[in-house]
Parts: sequence; C-alpha cells; structure tokens
Amino acid sequence: MIIVGVINTIIFFWEKEMYVTHLTVGTPFKEMINLLKSQSIENGFRFINLSSNMKRGTVGFYEKIRLVDDFLSTSSIHDDEIILFTDGYDVSILDNYKNIISKFLSMDCDVLFNAEKNFWPSLELYPNIENCDRSLIKRSFENIELENCYLNSGVYIGYAKSIKEMVRFCVEVHKNSNVIDDQLLCQYYIYINKVNIKVDVSDFLFATMANSGNDYDFNGFLVRNKNNGNTPCILHANGDKSFLNGMNSVCRIRKYSNIICKLNLIKTPDERFLCYYNNEIFFSNDSSKMCIIINGVGNKYCIVNQSGKFLSFDGEKNINSTDSHINDWEILSINEGNELITYHGYGLNLLLDYDNSYSFTNIDFSLVNYFTENLVNSIINLSWS
Repeated sequence: MIIVGVINTIIFFWEKEMYVTHLTVGTPFKEMINLLKSQSIENGFRFINLSSNMKRGTVGFYEKIRLVDDFLSTSSIHDDEIILFTDGYDVSILDNYKNIISKFLSMDCDVLFNAEKNFWPSLELYPNIENCDRSLIKRSFENIELENCYLNSGVYIGYAKSIKEMVRFCVEVHKNSNVIDDQLLCQYYIYINKVNIKVDVSDFLFATMANSGNDYDFNGFLVRNKNNGNTPCILHANGDKSFLNGMNSVCRIRKYSNIICKLNLIKTPDERFLCYYNNEIFFSNDSSKMCIIINGVGNKYCIVNQSGKFLSFDGEKNINSTDSHINDWEILSINEGNELITYHGYGLNLLLDYDNSYSFTNIDFSLVNYFTENLVNSIINLSWS
C-alpha cells in the first residue's frame, strides 16, 4: 500500500507543478509566525495560516485539529498530496521542500510525527481517554530503547488522505469525550487504529528542543544530533522557548552569510570554552564572554567575541579587537600540534597560560541560544582579505 502511495505521489507531482502545502495555526501575527511564513515560502512550500480569520485568543490546542479537518474536508487537496503541519510560534524550517519530502518518503509511512522525551499530557492529568487506560498508550511508544520516543503533535508530515482520516477521528472523539488536547487525541488515534504512522525518534527529519537541547550542535550550517549524526530539517522549540533565539540565529546565519564558514568552540577536557574580556583570553563557562572560532578559507581561522568584534593579535602579544574585515593580525592557523598560531608566529597557549590539550568542537545548541545580535551580524558579514 505504501509503495502504491509513493508511486501515486510521484506521478501526481510529475503531472502538475510540484508543491507541498504547509499548514499552521497562529493568531495574532507575532514575529515568529511571520518568520515561519518567510522560511516556508523561501523553501518552496505553499504556506497557509488556517487561523488567519480568527479572533485573537480563540485558538487552542483542539482548534489545530478542527481547523486542519475543516481545511481538508473542503479544499481541493488531492489524497496523495503531502501536507506539512507545524505549530506557528516555535518552529524553524532549515531545508527546502524537496529534501524534506525525500526524507519523509524514505521513512515508509503515511504520517510522520516529531518526537519528544516527555509523555504529554501526563497520566496524572489524563489517566484515561474514553475507555482506554493511557498508561497502555504510553507503553506502546516505549518499545524502543530511546528516550526520545513519544509523539509530539506540533510538527507532522504525511499524505492528505491519512491526515484527513486522523483529524476526523480526533474531532469525533472530542465530541464524545470533550478532550481538548490535540497531542492526546493523536496518540489515541495511533494506538486504537494501528495505522502506519511513525514517530521520528532519531531526529531524521524533525528535532524537538524540550529537555533535548544538549543533544544537538551547530557547525555554521547544519544542526546535528550529537548521538547519531542526523541533521534534522525542521526545529521545534516545544516547551522551552529559550531555544527560539538559537533557532533564529541559525536561520539568519544559514540564509544571509557572505560565505559558508565552519563555526567551532575551543574546549578544554573539563568543558570550559575560550572566552574574551578586557583584552584577555581565558577558558570559562561564561556564555556572555564566549568566543567563536571561524574557519573560512583553507587553514585560515579567526576568533569573534560576543560583541561581534574579531580578535587581533599584534607582534607584542597584545590582544585588540576589530570589525568584520579579516586581515593579517586577525588571521590564525593551526599547526601540527592542533594549536592556533597567530600571524606573528606565537601560539594562543602562550597567551592563555595553558599547557594542556584543547579541542575544536561544534557549538552546543544550548550555547547558540546565547549568540548576540552583534555576533550573528559579524558572522554574516564576514569577509577575508
């Protein structure tokens, strides 16, 4: 059945101009939903905010289900079209629709949900739904040895027909039980109907941030799951909205950078990273003084601080800072001992008064959250002489 569905989808896209509808729900129009709209359109989706005509404050969890049901019941969407749904205020799209479709098709399912580490709503809030013990639903997601195994309904992708069947079921259950949580309703649907719906437990396509921020890092272009190397295309800051700053910084760097650069931290074995303050460099865990190492061209490196200034090392071993043009004294290289060497030939270890090893690592996503606007702008506008 899946093979036929995939073939039908390919034929459908071949016979007419290919597009994927991206549905969301969000009112009023805050900054995040406007960013989501621009990301969606730039990545090739047809963006539709289903709640655009609703009054402020009238959109709740259940409304997401009802509005999708209304749209699919009345629109001319073909059964084999692929629909992406995301929440409106806490989602970032990092990749184009072709790559997202390709990943979805490779998952061999009718609908794919993003995953999270929490089973929500909790059993304390909703021990049952209709006549079903929700502890059984919870256990049904725990048949794998992964913590990130529970369905999250804030982001999903699938065939229109399958999504239509799912949301129609959820609407009927709501009428009978008055359950208003969309996530609970979707969990119940999968458990009761034994359909070919999967949860993206490996962050192959989606990533959720609640209790998972330390699972990801950023290298200047890709967000990566540190545990398995997967690079998700869509980020969802479910729960903890502190990740929104990091998500926005990632999107801006990817979209606007003059050149594609590799971004790193310099870290000690005890997890301290290189910092700068008052014309001195040192190792610390103070994110407000964090320095980012940029590898832009060959064996050329530079260091930028949270103020967006590039560190400059003169022949007298003094440290100064400069703007976004990198020339001579701002340029460093790496020697065979993996030490950063200044333009004048001395190593950073001399300035750090540090004799032990350090490593170059991708930037933990929890630290990307602390990127300042000045830092992001300097990365974007960077140019090398």
